[in-house]
Amino acid sequence: MAKIEKSATFTLVLSGIVLAAGIGGASAAPVGPLKTFSAGTPAKAADVNGNFTTIVNTVNANDARLTTVETNKQNLVTGNCPAGSAIRAVAANGTVTCQSTGGNVGFVSVSSAAGVPNSVSVQTTLCFIFCNAFGRFQSNPGSGLLVVPIQIPHGATITAFSYSCFCNDAVGSTAFFLRDDNFIVTLGISTVANSVQTVTTTDFSGAPAGTTLVDNHFSYAVLMTIDGTAQGNIIPVRATVTYTMP
Repeated sequence: MAKIEKSATFTLVLSGIVLAAGIGGASAAPVGPLKTFSAGTPAKAADVNGNFTTIVNTVNANDARLTTVETNKQNLVTGNCPAGSAIRAVAANGTVTCQSTGGNVGFVSVSSAAGVPNSVSVQTTLCFIFCNAFGRFQSNPGSGLLVVPIQIPHGATITAFSYSCFCNDAVGSTAFFLRDDNFIVTLGISTVANSVQTVTTTDFSGAPAGTTLVDNHFSYAVLMTIDGTAQGNIIPVRATVTYTMP
């Protein structure tokens, strides 16, 4: 039977392999059990090969575990949600899905009855009872606007704007929602109907940056189109702003 004498070199090589495997598997599967050799005694080839096989199998198993971790790991969160919403879900790549936080939604409405004509030449009449709709309309020739101030809490983010009007005339009516230095959004009603109509938008993509976040350094108002030719057939009713608070 052939004898394999352990030399210092052989011992060093084998020890290096065991050490390297042990470091690589520190947080995964341990290496072992391994055949222990004593100085001055023969080492059988089968025992040496068995140690190498154990090491190889352990390293391969740890490699498979690392692959699984890399495939299923959660990346750092890279997305964010706007004011009034919260993170509902985080994807493996770090992107987020947002949802409304709820409980922070508010709205404020203004009536055309509180409107002031934009010009001293515009005469208006209040339609209060036994009429088509509660509101104010123009009673002299020409056309004008009703200006209605609207109060929104500081820091609110505007999420929707609605306008209601009795528009039983083809000239129709339009509502302009504006900050004192910029128009935020415009809504028009042109369909002729003998009932109050309402239009709503949640699209503020055309608004100048920052105008949908209410700042108490500015004033806010709604302008409603009236018409002296149509008179009581064009009666703006109300405008409503919906918003969220952080």
